[in-house]
Amino acid sequence: LDMLASVSDTVFHMGALGLAWLGSSAGAGALMGGLFIAWRGRIDGLVRIQGLAILGAIIGLAIFSVSHVFVLSCAAVWMIGTCVVMGSTSGDSLTQNSVDPTMRARVTSVQSMITVGMPSLGAVAIGWAGEHLGIQLPFTIAAGIGFCMWIVLSRNVTAQRSQLERPRGT
Repeated sequence: LDMLASVSDTVFHMGALGLAWLGSSAGAGALMGGLFIAWRGRIDGLVRIQGLAILGAIIGLAIFSVSHVFVLSCAAVWMIGTCVVMGSTSGDSLTQNSVDPTMRARVTSVQSMITVGMPSLGAVAIGWAGEHLGIQLPFTIAAGIGFCMWIVLSRNVTAQRSQLERPRGT
């Protein structure tokens, strides 16, 4: 979301109106993703949902990074919003389920710090790269890096599926 204003201005020449549509698309997607996870209401299957959601966000980012069609970009941002919330909520739920209850607050605090801090660093890196490479190429590079990380990490997480999704007492 940090870079949507720049994309709205430089790619679509729409200024605040384009930013409003892009931001609203992301927000609507986030709402849908959150409602889906809340509606599901169970731990089993979250590893698969998280993996597919992360892949969906990467695909959405790849589409967004090459699109010059505003409506397609709004749809891609909606997809990113949906998938990011589904993936992060799934990850939070799996973490809280799998961590020893006496350590849960500490682990959740560190996870929250990473979740809040890392996107800011990513925005700085993409912003810097955007000034040197154009605004869309850094998003394409980020999607490629994300896809490579997804391949490696999804195997590791899937291998631990039974431990992560195991019902635990509080």
